[in-house]
Amino acid sequence: EQRAPASALRANFKLCESFRMHGSPIHHSLNRHETYVAEVCHIEQLRSEVLEPLHCRLLHRDPAGGCLDPHALLDGTARDTVTVDLKLLQQPPDITPKNFQLRLYCFLSHMVTDVSLSRFWDEEDEPGEGKEDTSADLLRARDARMAEDALIEKVFHDGTWAGTLLWDSAVHTAEMLLRDFSKWEVCLRGATVLELGCGLGLPGFICHLLGAKSVALTDRIEVAKLCEENISLNFGPRVMQERSMFASELEWTSNEALALKEQMGGSIDMVLACDCIFAPLYGDSFPLLRMLEYLVDERTRVVLACERRPCDGVDRFFQLASEKFTIKLLLSLYDGDIAIHELNLKPGVLQTKSGGESRIPII
Repeated sequence: EQRAPASALRANFKLCESFRMHGSPIHHSLNRHETYVAEVCHIEQLRSEVLEPLHCRLLHRDPAGGCLDPHALLDGTARDTVTVDLKLLQQPPDITPKNFQLRLYCFLSHMVTDVSLSRFWDEEDEPGEGKEDTSADLLRARDARMAEDALIEKVFHDGTWAGTLLWDSAVHTAEMLLRDFSKWEVCLRGATVLELGCGLGLPGFICHLLGAKSVALTDRIEVAKLCEENISLNFGPRVMQERSMFASELEWTSNEALALKEQMGGSIDMVLACDCIFAPLYGDSFPLLRMLEYLVDERTRVVLACERRPCDGVDRFFQLASEKFTIKLLLSLYDGDIAIHELNLKPGVLQTKSGGESRIPII
């Protein structure tokens, strides 16, 4: 019987203890620029020389904190980047090298422009009582800063910022796909894959590397734009032009879900969703269930990863989902604090409407 080395056991124990105390140990360690090392991946949050540590900027809600040179925003120096070194345990035939590195831009410094970062005035130049403001450049700079501040405040207020960082459930989903390569490669080769609430889209990137025909990364517009950058950074713009991998804003409505499904050929082989159930943010109506209603058919595999949090509503979600789906546990970590399930539509649940369109009865 093979046993894990003592160093791996100690690392796993450290993660378990961190999970019990704080939750999301991988996420928080990366934000402190520590590395995460596992059997199939090595993840590092790179430290920019011109930015404050990421966890400090998160605390102060200051995406470009520490950056004093506006040109650093233009040349990419002031960008947060996470590197993901992947190691497949088996050599994939004609898909991708056994070892591959992804570079993913993350967080929000790209939303800070050089105009707003520039200080067009100092204290004596700033308009005030008894001073006449005749500088058009000064006014434009002020307006740009105000608009930018409002947008960044919105991104923090509505939770969009969370989608620009890497979280534990996505990391463990990616690990599962890589570790059980022989199983997942069979169902992913030539498949259409949709990731809901993708964030940085790490599981979707893995599906592309394992041979999926088309991978759609979907999230709010600010996150989708970041994903577009990352697709181009790693695979070039041609991949998006050919729609073999692309990012798109997706409002969780029936019209947009059905339109995207049609764009992907009318049938989706796999739906990925990591951390898309959280009642305090999304409410008790479980919009994820309503989205699945319009996206899946009896051949679709839904891979759903959750990190448990207080009052998250996950138990209620699965109670409702069990009426229409079979549910199988794929992976459980940290005494169930992270769990990955596979959902499959039960036979006979689809109903054909008079117009010939198939859909699931509303839950």
